[in-house]
Amino acid sequence: MPRLDDLHALRSLLVSTLGEVPPDKRAAVSLELRRTIAEIDELEAAAGEQKGSVLDELTARRAARRTGTAG
Repeated sequence: MPRLDDLHALRSLLVSTLGEVPPDKRAAVSLELRRTIAEIDELEAAAGEQKGSVLDELTARRAARRTGTAG
Protein backbone atom coordinates (compact mmCIF):
# COMPACT_ATOMS: atom_id res chain seq x y z
CA MET A 1 0.00 0.00 0.00
CA PRO A 2 1.74 3.15 -1.12
CA ARG A 3 -0.45 5.34 1.10
CA LEU A 4 0.49 3.31 4.16
CA ASP A 5 4.17 3.53 3.27
CA ASP A 6 3.86 7.31 2.95
CA LEU A 7 2.14 7.53 6.31
CA HIS A 8 4.86 5.46 8.00
CA ALA A 9 7.48 7.80 6.53
CA LEU A 10 5.50 10.83 7.69
CA ARG A 11 5.19 9.38 11.19
CA SER A 12 8.97 8.90 11.37
CA LEU A 13 9.55 12.44 10.19
CA LEU A 14 7.08 13.88 12.70
CA VAL A 15 8.60 11.92 15.57
CA SER A 16 12.11 13.09 14.74
CA THR A 17 10.90 16.68 14.23
CA LEU A 18 8.91 16.89 17.45
CA GLY A 19 11.93 17.53 19.64
CA GLU A 20 13.47 20.02 17.25
CA VAL A 21 10.56 22.41 16.66
CA PRO A 22 10.09 25.52 18.78
CA PRO A 23 7.79 25.02 21.78
CA ASP A 24 5.04 27.11 20.21
CA LYS A 25 4.90 24.71 17.22
CA ARG A 26 4.93 21.44 19.17
CA ALA A 27 1.17 21.30 19.62
CA ALA A 28 0.62 21.44 15.86
CA VAL A 29 3.23 18.77 15.18
CA SER A 30 1.81 16.58 17.95
CA LEU A 31 -1.68 16.93 16.52
CA GLU A 32 -0.47 15.92 13.06
CA LEU A 33 1.41 12.97 14.58
CA ARG A 34 -1.73 11.77 16.36
CA ARG A 35 -3.77 12.08 13.18
CA THR A 36 -1.13 10.22 11.20
CA ILE A 37 -1.00 7.39 13.74
CA ALA A 38 -4.80 7.16 13.73
CA GLU A 39 -4.87 6.93 9.94
CA ILE A 40 -2.17 4.25 9.97
CA ASP A 41 -4.19 2.26 12.50
CA GLU A 42 -7.35 2.57 10.38
CA LEU A 43 -5.63 1.45 7.18
CA GLU A 44 -3.87 -1.46 8.87
CA ALA A 45 -7.12 -2.60 10.49
CA ALA A 46 -8.94 -2.40 7.17
CA ALA A 47 -6.16 -4.34 5.45
CA GLY A 48 -6.32 -6.99 8.18
CA GLU A 49 -10.08 -7.35 7.81
CA GLN A 50 -9.82 -7.75 4.04
CA LYS A 51 -6.97 -10.20 4.21
CA GLY A 52 -8.29 -12.49 6.92
CA SER A 53 -6.23 -14.36 9.44
CA VAL A 54 -3.79 -17.13 8.68
CA LEU A 55 -6.25 -19.56 10.24
CA ASP A 56 -9.00 -18.31 7.90
CA GLU A 57 -6.74 -18.85 4.91
CA LEU A 58 -5.81 -22.38 5.99
CA THR A 59 -9.45 -23.25 6.62
CA ALA A 60 -10.41 -21.97 3.17
CA ARG A 61 -7.61 -23.97 1.52
CA ARG A 62 -8.66 -27.14 3.31
CA ALA A 63 -12.27 -26.64 2.33
CA ALA A 64 -11.28 -26.06 -1.30
CA ARG A 65 -9.08 -29.14 -1.28
CA ARG A 66 -11.83 -31.30 0.19
CA THR A 67 -14.35 -29.99 -2.32
CA GLY A 68 -11.92 -30.66 -5.17
CA THR A 69 -11.15 -34.24 -4.11
CA ALA A 70 -14.68 -35.15 -3.05
CA GLY A 71 -16.11 -34.66 -6.57
